[in-house]
Amino acid sequence: MDSLSLDEGVFVRSMATRGALGGLSRKAHAVARLLEASGKDYILLETVGVGQTEMDVRDVVDTTVLVFTPIVGDYIQAMKAGIIEIADVFVINKMDLGNAAAIEENLASVLAMRVKRGEWRPPIIRAQATEGVGVKDVREAIDAHRSFLRETGVGARRRSESRKREFEEHVRERLLDLITASVVRNPRYLSTQSMVGDCGADPYRACEEVLADEELWDDVLALARSGGLGGNPHAE
Repeated sequence: MDSLSLDEGVFVRSMATRGALGGLSRKAHAVARLLEASGKDYILLETVGVGQTEMDVRDVVDTTVLVFTPIVGDYIQAMKAGIIEIADVFVINKMDLGNAAAIEENLASVLAMRVKRGEWRPPIIRAQATEGVGVKDVREAIDAHRSFLRETGVGARRRSESRKREFEEHVRERLLDLITASVVRNPRYLSTQSMVGDCGADPYRACEEVLADEELWDDVLALARSGGLGGNPHAE
């Protein structure tokens, strides 16, 4: 990473998730699209971890590369259906540590049951990054998958669905911001919050009562029309 950061043809940026689930920053999609528009040949996104919830990356990228290391923990991870389903290329890195053959056999058996005729069959590549072993194979696998997406039309369909999900997520975020900004200054909310904290009022019932307050929703609409959160003001 130190050497790449000095390469004028490479741009490296760390983005905190800031509590977002899915393994990526909420702004990762927008940043990836910006870099693509700037003419970058390859855009690599690294998630914060591997698990059944860190799968939002599939909605952002064209090709998902899942990297394992030959240790017991990752061997168990390989059995999690969610991870297997989103990966387009599997890489077993640090193959010199042993047990790589067992993981490859495990993955191959799972893929044999999952992949249908005519679908992309994810390759399984053994690598040892520190020695440069398998790196070229990974690059070729990614290029082959890109060709598959282009030739079959799968890539265009994925990007269409990705744009729809990005739009839906942005709408949800904007709505949440508008509602939150209005709620925290609503008198009914503030008094009810005190009752819940100080008097032990039922939080579930209190929530329903606050959300039934028409004044709260009037505030939300007023804030939305004024562009109070940085949006474009618009008439009803």
